[in-house]
Amino acid sequence: MKSSEFQRQYAAQHPITGDTNRPDDRVRKVRELVAKYTTRQRILDIGCADGAVLKPFLHQHELHGVDFSPDFLAGAVALGYQTKVHDIESEPLPYANAAFDVVMAGETIEHIVDTDWLLAEANRVLKPGGHLIITYPNVRTLTSLAMMLFLDIPPMYSARYRGPHYRDFTQKTIRIALANHQFRPDKTLGTHFYFPCIGDCLSGLASVVPGWASQVVARSGETGESRYSAKAAAQKDIYG
Repeated sequence: MKSSEFQRQYAAQHPITGDTNRPDDRVRKVRELVAKYTTRQRILDIGCADGAVLKPFLHQHELHGVDFSPDFLAGAVALGYQTKVHDIESEPLPYANAAFDVVMAGETIEHIVDTDWLLAEANRVLKPGGHLIITYPNVRTLTSLAMMLFLDIPPMYSARYRGPHYRDFTQKTIRIALANHQFRPDKTLGTHFYFPCIGDCLSGLASVVPGWASQVVARSGETGESRYSAKAAAQKDIYG
């Protein structure tokens, strides 16, 4: 089974749930960043699903969305997104160069095998100086360390057996990936901490120390043109 087909199967068995009127910490912090744009922006949401994350900005900005799932996109269409069914792993984004002011990829990068391809495409469709906003699960947490030390299982959110994630990220690795595609982070926020028996907590502290938070929201500015290279994407000696 190809990776995109696996994602379709997983999405069918684990449909999106949540109360958009009571956003979680990740959604709330993404919205705080987007709310800072005071002029009308053309925004592309890669992996937008039902469009709920950017729902409050439908009348303020021009929202476009792509997702591999027509069922997910039905919700975004109903909200008023301009959408396209598209598998980012199969072909380039169906948009011209420098078409957007902001590109958003929320909880998407960990589902893509070729991280470099995703970031190169985001760079391509961004206008010079535009912003990329990504969110990703962080595998470097205290709970994840305990899981490995005492339970002999991979970290939370990691690319584990029968899990939907293909790539693991920490604050360091995401910065390396972004820099390789001409992005410079200018705002990084942790969403919250998670502990068994307690749940999600300490959202304010997570904003200050995002490197230990369960999820991370990162905004980066585009600083130049990125060129995708399959050879470079397979290079492994990048951590120094």
